[in-house]
Amino acid sequence: MPARKRIILLIDDEPQQLSLHEMVLELSGYTVLTASSGRQGLALLSSHRVDEVLLDYEMPEMDGGMVAAEIKKTHPELPILMLSGHVSLPETALQFVNGFVSKGNAPIFLQLAIRQLLPRVEKRRPRGVRLRRSTKCA
Repeated sequence: MPARKRIILLIDDEPQQLSLHEMVLELSGYTVLTASSGRQGLALLSSHRVDEVLLDYEMPEMDGGMVAAEIKKTHPELPILMLSGHVSLPETALQFVNGFVSKGNAPIFLQLAIRQLLPRVEKRRPRGVRLRRSTKCA
């Protein structure tokens, strides 16, 4: 049986960035779900199985740090990669994420960061076992 394609949830309020990253990820062999806001991303996450989240930091209503904190309440094992146009972010913005990539970098850096995060999760999970969604809030 062929391996299931990894599913990445991409959350970014900038339509051009969303389209660009979606294209790069699909060309890299991933299935991509897109959301243009933190709330929309959280809704998609509640109804789809996702292997990793790519999340913009600067968004109206809920910034990336707030969205990451919400995700970790129900999906503590889910890897989150923060994206930003800035070269660095405040420590508080990064406390719930597993990595950070500047949007100004070449797409290969995004691909490498994703590949580094996904195997870590697979190594912790016994073969054939899916992560359960927790209903506990932190």
